[in-house]
Amino acid sequence: MFYCPQEPLIRKKHIQMAISNKKVTSVTSETDVLVVGGGPAGLIAAWWMARTGIRVRVIDKDPYPLLHGRADGMRSRTVEMLDSMGSGMQETVTRESFPMLMSGNWMRNEKDEIQRIEQMPMYEDHTHILVTPFCPQALSQGRLERIIQDGLLDVSGGSVVVERGIEATKLEYNAEVEDDPLAYPITVGLKRADPSESANSRFEGELKILNKSTIAAAAPNGIHGAPNGDHAQTNGYAAHNGLQEAPDDAVEEVRAKYLIGCDGARSWLRKQLDIKTDGSHTNTVWAALDIFPITDFPDVRRPNGIQTEKGTLMLIPREKGLLRVYVPFGEEGKDATREGVTLEQARDLVQKAFKPYHFTWEHCQWWSSYSLGQRHSERAAHAGHRIFLSGDAVHNNSPLIGLGLNVSAQDAWNLGWKIALAAKAPKGMDRHALMATYESERLPVAEKLVWYDRNWTTLFNKKLVEPGVIMQRYFEFRNFSDAFVLGYPESPLAAKKLSNQAAAPMMQVGESFKHTRIAMHADAQTYWTCNRLRSDGRFHLILFAGDWSVPRQMSRVETFCRKLIEKDGESGDSLLYDRYPYCFDSSFNNYDRSGADRGRPSSMINFVTLHCSQEEPRPMLELPEAMRGPYHPVLGWDPTRVWIDRDAPYDRYCDGRAYEAYGIDPAKGCVAVLRPDMHIGYVGELEDFDGMVKFFQDVFGPSWR
Repeated sequence: MFYCPQEPLIRKKHIQMAISNKKVTSVTSETDVLVVGGGPAGLIAAWWMARTGIRVRVIDKDPYPLLHGRADGMRSRTVEMLDSMGSGMQETVTRESFPMLMSGNWMRNEKDEIQRIEQMPMYEDHTHILVTPFCPQALSQGRLERIIQDGLLDVSGGSVVVERGIEATKLEYNAEVEDDPLAYPITVGLKRADPSESANSRFEGELKILNKSTIAAAAPNGIHGAPNGDHAQTNGYAAHNGLQEAPDDAVEEVRAKYLIGCDGARSWLRKQLDIKTDGSHTNTVWAALDIFPITDFPDVRRPNGIQTEKGTLMLIPREKGLLRVYVPFGEEGKDATREGVTLEQARDLVQKAFKPYHFTWEHCQWWSSYSLGQRHSERAAHAGHRIFLSGDAVHNNSPLIGLGLNVSAQDAWNLGWKIALAAKAPKGMDRHALMATYESERLPVAEKLVWYDRNWTTLFNKKLVEPGVIMQRYFEFRNFSDAFVLGYPESPLAAKKLSNQAAAPMMQVGESFKHTRIAMHADAQTYWTCNRLRSDGRFHLILFAGDWSVPRQMSRVETFCRKLIEKDGESGDSLLYDRYPYCFDSSFNNYDRSGADRGRPSSMINFVTLHCSQEEPRPMLELPEAMRGPYHPVLGWDPTRVWIDRDAPYDRYCDGRAYEAYGIDPAKGCVAVLRPDMHIGYVGELEDFDGMVKFFQDVFGPSWR
C-alpha cells in the first residue's frame, strides 16, 4: 500500500490519486452522480437525484445499516424538509420521535451542586405567529436514515439503495472536459470494505452484533443481510449492489458527472482534494449513552445542559423512554483518550455531575466514545464545480448545540437540487454560476456553526454566569440555529439587488421561507404552505394578490397574470407555459401520493396565488387563466393553486395572519420566487415584471426552446 503525494487536485488538469498499486481486472460503469456516504446528508442528496430522475449511486463503507447512536436531534427546519419531500416521511418522524418543547440549563453553586438557572422555549404556540408547523424532535439517527431510505425507495421505484460494504479507493479528474455537460470527468475506484469496520461494533444491552453472521437476526424489520456486506433496506424491492457478483478483492471503476462526499469528519474525499480544515487543533473526548434513567432529577424529560468541570453534559430525551446522555471527558491526550473511556467511568462522571440528585441506570441500550474538534474545511467544492463536500466532511462541532445533523441535512438539501438542475437543464444555462452558489452559501454557514459552538461552549464552561445571559445568547443565535436566518450572499439565486425588498420586509431574499397556514380558495380546506409547495425541482412563483375585492387591485392582478402567459414578441414563448419546460424525468411525477401535484409538471415555474380578500370566493373560471392553467386534456383546470389568507373558525392556526407574517401590504400585494430548497430568491412589486423575468433568465438562461 502506498500513497504518492501530488499537487492538489484543484490545480491539476488531469491527475490520479491512488491508495493501492495492486492490479486487478476491473468493472467499469457510469452514473450521473456518485454519493460517497449513506448517512442523512448522502441520503438527502440522493433523494433529490431520484426525485428528478437523475442516475445516482450511493456507497457506504459500513457493511451494515446504522442501528443505534450518532445524532438524534432535529430542528423544525429539518422536519419541514421531510414534509416537503413527501412519502410520509414527516408523518413517520413526528409519530415516532420525542417532541422537544422546553429546554433547561443547570449550573453549579458554591456547594458544587447543580441548580436550574433558566428554562427556554424551543417552540411557541398560538400566542405568537408560528413560523413553522413543526417543533424540534428527537429520534435516533439510525431510524431517521431508514425513514429517508423508505422515501428514496418510493421516489425511485425501488431502484436506488445504499450499496453497503463498499469504499472508494482512488480518484481521477479530467478538467479538460468539465465544461461539457454530457462528459464524465470523474473516475472513482471502488472496492469492498473491511466488514469488521462498522459503526455497530460497540453495543451494551439486549442488542448485540457480534459478527457478520448475526446481522440478519439482529437487524430491524426491513433490513436484509447478504454475504459480503451487501445490505440494503428494500421493503420488498429487489436491490443489488454494484459489486455483489464480484470476488472480494474486485475493483470497480465508476465514471461520474458529479461526485458528492458525505463521508464524515475523516472524509476520504476531502483528503483526496487536499482540502485543509480550519479551527481548533485539540479534540474533546465524549461518551454518548442511550439509557433508561433511574433518577429523581426533575427535568429528565427535557433537553438540558449540565455544567461539569470537564465541560457541559447534555441530556436529550428520546423516543420510547430512552435518554441520550453526552458526557464530556475533557481534552484528548490531557484528560482522557477515546480508547480509554469505559462505561463505568461515564457512570461515575454522570452521578457526580447530578449531585444532589440521584441518577443511575440498569440498562444501557448503546454507548460509544469518540473525540471531536470544532473545525470546518477551507473549501466545500472543487474548482471545477463537479466535486463537492457535504455534512461532517465540511464541519465538526460538539453535541452541545445539537446542530450537526441539521446543518448536514441542509447542506445536502442546498446541493442536491442544484446538481440535478445542472445535470438535466438544456444548454444555455450557466452551470458554473449555479454550482458556485453551493460553496458561497454553505461554507459561511459551516464557519458560523463552528464559531457559534465555540461561543456557546465557552459560555457554559464559565464557573459563574450572570442570570439571563444564557437566555439572551440563546435568542441571539436562535434564528441561525433554526436555519431561518443564514445570510446567503448576493447571487443569481438570491437576487437582492434585483429585488424590491420593501414589498415584503419580512421575506428577506436569500433566507428560508417561513410557512403559514392557508385555506384553499376552491374548497376551504386548510394547509400549511410547506405541504402544498412540494420539492420536485421547480421554482415556486407566489403571487400575493392582496385584497382583490378592490377593483384597482384586481386590475393589477389581471395585468400581471396576463403577462405571465403572453407570448414574447422575440422568442415567441410565454414565461409560465413554455419558456422553461420541466426538464426532469421521474415516474414519481406521474402519481404523487401527497396529492399536492396533478400529473407531471409542464414548467420549471410552479405558479400559485395567495389573496386576502374577505369577499365570497369567486368561481375559479372567473379568475385569470394563469391561476388555474394550463388546461390539461385529461385533468382539466387546476383548482388547487389559489389560496386565501383568511381566518378559518374550524382551524385555530389558519388565522388570516400570513400577510402580517410576511410584512405585505394587502392593498398592494407582491410577488416572490422560492427556490426548490424553499429559500427566497426574489421579491418585487406586481409592476416589477421585467425584474422577475430577469431573475429567471439569470438562473435558467434566455429560453430553453
